[in-house]
Amino acid sequence: MKQQYIFFVLLLASIYSNGKGSIDSLCQPESPPIPDNGKVWCNNSNNPNSVCIFACAPYYTLVGTNTSKCLETINGTSWTKANIECKPDHCEPEINSLPNGVVTCSHGSNVRSVCHYKCTTPGTSMFLGMKNTNRCLPSKKWDVKPPCCQAPCPSSAKMDAVIIMDSSGSVGEANWEIMFTFVQSLIRAFPISRKLTRFAMFRYHSWVDEVSATHLEDYDRLLDGLLYNMKKMVFQAGKTMTGMALRYAENKILRSTANRPDARDLVILLTDGNSSDNAENPAKIIRGMGRTIIVIAIVQRYGSLSMDRFYVLAGDPSNVFLIDGFRRLDAELLRNLINKICNDICINTEIIQ
Repeated sequence: MKQQYIFFVLLLASIYSNGKGSIDSLCQPESPPIPDNGKVWCNNSNNPNSVCIFACAPYYTLVGTNTSKCLETINGTSWTKANIECKPDHCEPEINSLPNGVVTCSHGSNVRSVCHYKCTTPGTSMFLGMKNTNRCLPSKKWDVKPPCCQAPCPSSAKMDAVIIMDSSGSVGEANWEIMFTFVQSLIRAFPISRKLTRFAMFRYHSWVDEVSATHLEDYDRLLDGLLYNMKKMVFQAGKTMTGMALRYAENKILRSTANRPDARDLVILLTDGNSSDNAENPAKIIRGMGRTIIVIAIVQRYGSLSMDRFYVLAGDPSNVFLIDGFRRLDAELLRNLINKICNDICINTEIIQ
């Protein structure tokens, strides 16, 4: 009997020595602390040397060390600190407000959240074609862009726009008149006002014609005055110094004190040729200032254009209108251009009371 007891004690000692320790040697609690929305798996329960691995529930990301170990020390047995957290996956940009409206989201900007939008400022509505809901997908992207609440456009558009007209030799006087008429129609479509839309414009060839140039503050109330001043912009042939023209727009107009910080800035370039100088750098500077560049590239029968260069100038292919000849400066292009401008105005919308 005594021999059997000794054998049992030796057997228990052997078991404990193989990782099955006594109750006093087990880690407490039975598993390391589990973060909210997390799980843990241990390869040997809470016995010494057991390693536990953490994971997060779907649509959550683990932050911190993903393992904890049951260690024996002279002070006892305990779990190593993991310092982990399961953070919810979310979409960028985070949505918490809607200018001129309200937004309510089921789970903020987290994955699977559904956001509902409503315009509340009098005189505003959801821009045409935009949805009043969007969802944060498991890919951590919104299914559609957030909408915007804006006043009717173009009738209430607020922007400071610069129109740059190519007067180089390849244009010719007859085509200049077509371009001139098109620009007049564009201006008439928008409300000329100190509080709404203001236009600056100039022509260029080998140099910028500063004599006939119109700045933002010159005719900020009178459409007729602006149209009358345009008559000074007569055709004169020269090279296509587009880079020089863009630098003039930047330094003399966009950086002037007349440029309103709360209005969207837009540069519209009409040209039928590749630039004779470096236009990419000044265009990059203008876009870096947060301004939008729209290029109307006119292809003539005897000419050719490098579209890649125009894409670089605009920074976005959707901001380039390629047309086949000056006769395409017509009502259809005008509608498409106005729709493009009004759509982009959602970037910066303010209601004028």
